[in-house]
Amino acid sequence: LRPRPVTDVVLSIGGNDVREILGNLARLPEVTAAFQGNYAQIVAAVRAACPAAKLHLQLQYCPAYGLERENYGVYKAMDTIPGPGSSLGKLFHLMGSVYPPVLALARAHCLPVLDLCNTFDFRNHGLYECQIEPSDLGGRLIAELI
Repeated sequence: LRPRPVTDVVLSIGGNDVREILGNLARLPEVTAAFQGNYAQIVAAVRAACPAAKLHLQLQYCPAYGLERENYGVYKAMDTIPGPGSSLGKLFHLMGSVYPPVLALARAHCLPVLDLCNTFDFRNHGLYECQIEPSDLGGRLIAELI
């Protein structure tokens, strides 16, 4: 078998950066700045490694919301962020503050964006496995978007 050329690359990064500090959200500004600082370098490296491939930038989705058992404590951690608003509202605010440089990069290089935060319905638990991973149904939704 001859290897087939790479036609598409889906870049999905950043979700674990926040997941790893859920117990210490005081580090959120540091982690956010590192993510934003590294993102353009990662995009450049992917484009250099696979110049003929179509690069898709995938924004993270909100974890399943309203589960009886929240496996990772994402929303509980969001509640610890000072200020008014629900845990869900604070997560949406966080995503809204993290992604502008990514969206600017996508515009500058005409890269398609898979906006899973607005595509995945966090109330539809069928899209998820263990709260944060796409299920088969969630995976099919992502594949359709690509």
